[in-house]
Amino acid sequence: MAAPLSILCIASYHKGHAFLREAKRQGARVFLVTSESLRDAEWPRESLDDMFYVRDEAHRWKLDDLILGASHLARRVPIDRVVPLDDFDLEKASALREHLRVPGMGESTTRYFRDKLAMRLRADEAGVRVPPFVHVLNEAKVRAFCAKVPPPWVLKPRLEAGTIGIKKVQNEAELWPLVDGLGDRASFHLLEHFVAGSVYHVDSIVYEREVLVADAVGLALLVVLDRLAPTERLAFVLHDMFDVPFEEIADIVGRTPTAARQLASRARRRVQNGSPVPDPDLARQREVVDAFFAAAHRGDFDALVAVLDPDVVLRSDGGSARAGASMTVRGASAVARRALMFAKLSPFVRPVLVNGVAGVVVAPHGRLFSIMGFTVTGGRIVAIDALSDPARLGRLEVALGD
Repeated sequence: MAAPLSILCIASYHKGHAFLREAKRQGARVFLVTSESLRDAEWPRESLDDMFYVRDEAHRWKLDDLILGASHLARRVPIDRVVPLDDFDLEKASALREHLRVPGMGESTTRYFRDKLAMRLRADEAGVRVPPFVHVLNEAKVRAFCAKVPPPWVLKPRLEAGTIGIKKVQNEAELWPLVDGLGDRASFHLLEHFVAGSVYHVDSIVYEREVLVADAVGLALLVVLDRLAPTERLAFVLHDMFDVPFEEIADIVGRTPTAARQLASRARRRVQNGSPVPDPDLARQREVVDAFFAAAHRGDFDALVAVLDPDVVLRSDGGSARAGASMTVRGASAVARRALMFAKLSPFVRPVLVNGVAGVVVAPHGRLFSIMGFTVTGGRIVAIDALSDPARLGRLEVALGD
């Protein structure tokens, strides 16, 4: 009888419960390495053969600590696979695979998933459309780019997550002081043409170079999905997005096929009820959203209520890091009172499009704090979807203006 597969999972953040449970259910030996700061988190310990902790500063690790710890484990347990449970952990996993000589993506391949310059070069070579870009390395090439590609541009760190360190640049006079300020770190950046548009989260599964599933999920749906019970969410996503039969879903969620169908149906109704149709006039949407923030800034409760539908719903998701921000608030008066509590953030609001409708980012001192999508129907706000989860915000590429 073959020995069970030994899987070493890496999670610098509190994620990956479903994978840990499923790996154990399928008979693997499951080991978890996580941040010391998450020692007391509610991990599915019943599915783990052992847990190990790495000293961290805000979930950042020293790679040598991980490699030395994993090597110590490998003295007594042969490690067959290394699995990162979040995209922040891809580089750690690839370095560990290289060191332990475990199958899977090495550091060179993984770089295409993390290095924004490498991503764009590979996409461009493959004929995938990308905005014009240049490596911030050779000054003559950067100047030639600026002469050829009209502003605004976006200055981006190559290896940071999402919006961290991103700057929107309006002209060349603004650009060079920023580049000079980077000093020897300039080569770790790229400059690209700014393209306005909607923000989407795209989930996909690629196996043996074939795209099996690709689905774009908007902010409002992400927030609504997080409000579903875990079994409802799993049944809905597997069936409606990935077309998995209810017979297979039943085995995954531990229910009968009929019960799995009911879970998906109930989730579908909740998603549909949470997705009203917005007015088609984007300019009018923006006027209403601007009026909302102007009233909040003035502290004008009556003006706030006037732009809100009586049955407006505010859905806020702060993730595990900002659990206190996760809530659902219903009714114009309750939402208006909530808006007044955060009026001090009004000066840091910047307009954006969120999935094709009026929205804003809140970015105090240039650091992304939250993103909000507004559904305006009949000239009033009927839904507000707010995302302030740092982990998911970190994956979004949002250029922050002045």
